[in-house]
Amino acid sequence: MKNINCDIIQDLLPSYIDKTSSKASNELVENHLKKCEICSTVLDNMNKNIDTDLVFNQKERIDYLKGFRKNKILAIIKAVLIFILFIILFVVWECIIEAKCEFFVDVNDINIDYPMYVEKNSDNSIQISFSMSDKRFFLYSKYDESNENSTDKNVYIEVVRQLRLFNPICRTAFSPKINANTERLFLKDKKGNVREVWNKFDGVLIERGPNNDINEEIFNLLNQK
Repeated sequence: MKNINCDIIQDLLPSYIDKTSSKASNELVENHLKKCEICSTVLDNMNKNIDTDLVFNQKERIDYLKGFRKNKILAIIKAVLIFILFIILFVVWECIIEAKCEFFVDVNDINIDYPMYVEKNSDNSIQISFSMSDKRFFLYSKYDESNENSTDKNVYIEVVRQLRLFNPICRTAFSPKINANTERLFLKDKKGNVREVWNKFDGVLIERGPNNDINEEIFNLLNQK
């Protein structure tokens, strides 16, 4: 067989290595390689390069998977820490900031509902249940229970507003106690504004609700022996 130029054989080697060349081309290359050390060396070097590239690509994949796994673990740890921090901030907000921070609200701007019921206590005092609300704030009443049996004729309940992040607006109940000595019941705010809500002469000073007999009930309980 006529000797084939090495350049032609070397041009065929990539296809021969990839096994994409024809059967006739393969026979031609193999016959030449048996006689040509130069082309055999070129083939060996090409195979070595392929093995090196394969190992390098595998190492790249392993490093990528390790990095991905590490990043995933770090992301989970960050998410857990953020969640814990959120819980801590929520508890601090609920137990400290909301509970301790009090702000001014004008008693003349709040809505007060006509009392729905009254009840007599064992000490002969009368407890009147009101509710109040504001369209902007959560309201809180501060009632000094140490003066329940006082001979003071006037009873004052201080109204303040509190910070509420998740439930800023709602109805708040307040149930002051009065006795036979009490003549007037007031709401007051931090600036000293007062609003009378009941007196023994005119009864409840709020627009009447569904229970129109509440004043008579309070009067009867106060005078009941």
